[in-house]
Amino acid sequence: MKGIRFISSVTVSTQAFLQIEKSLMNIKQNTLSYLIFIVMSVVSLSFAQTASDAPEWENPRIFSVNAEIPHSTLIPFPDVETATTGDQNKSPFYHSLNGKWKFSYAENPDSRVRDFYKPEYDASGWKEILVPGNWQMQGYDKPIYLNVPYPFKKNPPFIQKEYNPVGSYRTEFEIPRDWNNRQVFLHFDVVDRAWRESGSCWLIW
Repeated sequence: MKGIRFISSVTVSTQAFLQIEKSLMNIKQNTLSYLIFIVMSVVSLSFAQTASDAPEWENPRIFSVNAEIPHSTLIPFPDVETATTGDQNKSPFYHSLNGKWKFSYAENPDSRVRDFYKPEYDASGWKEILVPGNWQMQGYDKPIYLNVPYPFKKNPPFIQKEYNPVGSYRTEFEIPRDWNNRQVFLHFDVVDRAWRESGSCWLIW
């Protein structure tokens, strides 16, 4: 009987030990989950604070400001006959901005021209550049084509300060009077990065 009791007590002790071990494992897992949650929360809060304090081109949460929702290119025509030609240049509601624009180049955002978008700014001393066109092929900066390596230091979401080229474009045009009370859209077919969007970003005023 003592042997049976001994075996029985050992069995109970083993079950108790397994239950305790399982409980400890649950506690460890829960504790690890809490730690991971706390770490992720701290990282998220730090990232949110960093993103809110960062300039637009270093804020991953900003990929467009005041931009239209992407959709297929649509050109309005005054009648079916003109529309069937498929030639947007024949539409009185289309105006091309291709041509020579005033242009200013800077090695980084800190050395860029500021306030050039204001009407009173005098850009008469700027050189001209063809639009559309790559400034790297028109005497500014240097052409870069890389298949695998990055042409800049990798430290997302931050961008290197010493070399992050900025091109400032300026042009003037008149909107026809018969466009009054119509929606007017500024459309760019192909743009490196994005207009007023993150990356090496473009801003429009």
